[in-house]
Amino acid sequence: MDRKINDVLDELKRVTAAQKEKKDSNTLVVVFAVIGIVAVAAVIAYVVYRFLQPDYYEDYDDEDVYDDNYDDLEKDAGIDDPEGEE
Repeated sequence: MDRKINDVLDELKRVTAAQKEKKDSNTLVVVFAVIGIVAVAAVIAYVVYRFLQPDYYEDYDDEDVYDDNYDDLEKDAGIDDPEGEE
């Protein structure tokens, strides 16, 4: 009779230890899942932000701005045009 009780107690200890180990493993999985969800949400937010952000460079024509200013400065300074366009 003592042997059966000891066998049952040993089995109970083994099952309890296995459940505790499984619970620890589940906690780790949950922590990594939460970190992954937060990372995915951050990436999605960044992509949406970049998609909705207006592109100011499309409206900017650097050739006209720099050429006009440079030509005006040449005229004001009295510098001759080396290409002879004037």
